[in-house]
Amino acid sequence: MPFTEEQLKGFLENLLKGQGKIENVEFIHSTSLIASSSKGVIIQYANGTTKKLHLKLCEDGTTPGFLNDKLKIFEREEFFYSSLLPEMIKFQKENKTDEKLNHENSIKSLFFPYHGNHHVEGTGIVLVLDRFSPEEYFVTKPEEFHTLQQIHHCMKKIAAFHAVSYSMKIKKVVDWNNYSPYLPDVLFHPSTKDVSKTYFSSIFASNLKILRAIKEEIKNGNQLVEDCILSFNSLSAGILDRIEKLIPMLPKILTKTLECPDELLIVTHGDFHMWNIAFANKGEMEAKFFDFQMLRTTSGLVDVHHLLSQVCTPATRNQHLYKFLNTYHKSFKQECLDLGLEESQIDYSLEAINKEYVMRSPWGFVFGFCFILPRFLSSKQLSQEFYAKLNDFESSSSIVEWISKNASPNVWSVLDMYVDMVQIDDDLGTLEIMEKYTQ
Repeated sequence: MPFTEEQLKGFLENLLKGQGKIENVEFIHSTSLIASSSKGVIIQYANGTTKKLHLKLCEDGTTPGFLNDKLKIFEREEFFYSSLLPEMIKFQKENKTDEKLNHENSIKSLFFPYHGNHHVEGTGIVLVLDRFSPEEYFVTKPEEFHTLQQIHHCMKKIAAFHAVSYSMKIKKVVDWNNYSPYLPDVLFHPSTKDVSKTYFSSIFASNLKILRAIKEEIKNGNQLVEDCILSFNSLSAGILDRIEKLIPMLPKILTKTLECPDELLIVTHGDFHMWNIAFANKGEMEAKFFDFQMLRTTSGLVDVHHLLSQVCTPATRNQHLYKFLNTYHKSFKQECLDLGLEESQIDYSLEAINKEYVMRSPWGFVFGFCFILPRFLSSKQLSQEFYAKLNDFESSSSIVEWISKNASPNVWSVLDMYVDMVQIDDDLGTLEIMEKYTQ
């Protein structure tokens, strides 16, 4: 049974009673996504002030409810906001001198304020955070990529976040291996293989089928794909065969990719992509990170791959990679030093970061391969329908015709990006690493 507005209103009045008398609770906006649904709320106080809140809902009997049963995604996020983040903020405050700790470099400033949660047996879970308006913050649109400035800013800030958990470990404040059952990865665990197959292996296989269809129609002289001829002619059938052999083993490959030696193990965001980052509309560059349902401990370079594989083109990533990683390294190192570590205690050297980037590259390849193309195929609904019936198309020409008729005009350049992605990652050694992980 879903939450009623009366239930939510009663919960909010109880949660916020210490902030003043509430005159009215107005529900203004609802959305439904794969991993959660949400409601926007405006709280009107008797003194005339208002507060905008974001209610993140996990209701029993829904897809978010199913995913929470399997992956504990809401419990993970609740753990992050109510337990882990306060500990990290406290550690930073206690170990950083006043002149080095201000709003701009406090990790507290990276997140929207969290107000609490509510569990109702047989109904679900509610998490309550501040709600941002389009006038204050914006999230990248589906067909947009981040600017170089935005990418460098995100590298700087996620590195500082990583450095706090790293410093907590080095100073023996915590043992991340035994800190909480919500920190080890569960997404690609054998017990949840039905989830990883639905949301990763199947879409990976579908995108590979699209690439094969494009290549086949180029051979057939189909004019609809003439814009892809130059790039796709450089894409060998052999490399596509290598990629196809990896599909049944993707959960194992990604599990191996997450394995991390203790000296590099830190707390990561876990789902660090463009739609979980909000940029300020005005003033200095500012970003807020949210959605910690996939919070996990692993190498910090997994977050780096998660971001770079989706917020920029493969060519941009390849061209600017050294600068991106250098920004990450400088921020990580400076935060560790500010927290009282000696330089000799920092295992995340620039050399180690570059090595880690290669070792964690299967993560970026899989997430980029899965999730860039759907953004350009059509509306979310049409895109989902296309993937659902892809195996029913009778020929490669029918696949190409659907794309030509329904997808964004930019889709052909995006398909070119996939050729870049495959070739760049093959040159990096990613496919070889993935093949090794299947053994």
